[in-house]
Amino acid sequence: MDTSIRINTVTNVDLRFELAGLGNRMLAALIDLVLIILLLIAYLTLVVSELPEETGSIFGIIGSVLIASYPFWAELLFKGQTVGKNLMKIRVMKVDGSDMDLVSYFLRWLLFVFEAISFGGVALASIILSKHQQRLGDLAAGTVVVKVKNRVRLEDSGFHEYSFSDTYEPRIPEAKQLSGDDMQTVKEVLNLIDDEKEKGLERFEMAYQARLRLCNRLAIQTNLDDVTFLRQLLSDYTYYQSR
Repeated sequence: MDTSIRINTVTNVDLRFELAGLGNRMLAALIDLVLIILLLIAYLTLVVSELPEETGSIFGIIGSVLIASYPFWAELLFKGQTVGKNLMKIRVMKVDGSDMDLVSYFLRWLLFVFEAISFGGVALASIILSKHQQRLGDLAAGTVVVKVKNRVRLEDSGFHEYSFSDTYEPRIPEAKQLSGDDMQTVKEVLNLIDDEKEKGLERFEMAYQARLRLCNRLAIQTNLDDVTFLRQLLSDYTYYQSR
């Protein structure tokens, strides 16, 4: 069974993500289940019980459905995370690297309801048997659950605090055409290069692919090596953003 997956990012660069372990997923689901039960009890006791019988029945059904669909709303609003997933440092993302959408989140929740009928047995079997540890909801929505990396945001990376001299001249003017998501991917590739725990030549292959695809996308010709190009691109992007 694979423990990691390559996902094509918005910059068309493949990055490796570690799949969430079964233990973490089960704990996240348990936390969310306990939260749902507590919310239901509180809602029915403190709100519905105080309403007239007819009104209480209607509000009881509507409120219960909304609370039961908490995983759907939470993942939709918090970029693939519920309270349980956040505590376990895992999140949902698309296998093909595209943005999550309303339909994907809804399919995951809808199939979750079906899986819950089997007390998690169907989901467990699917996670164990599928290539990327996907439950039925993941297979239907085209998603996987991965571990959350300690991402270094651009604003926390030190580049925005870099003091550009008056004589600084960007070497890659095309950098202004890129988005923050593009540069976040570049930053993550550079983080892999600089991480002493990462071994092998695979991370340098990522740098090569990132430079190649960005150069093709922006029609750039350069003699800079892969890593130097990416660092220069990030520096120039930050320079343009600071103007």
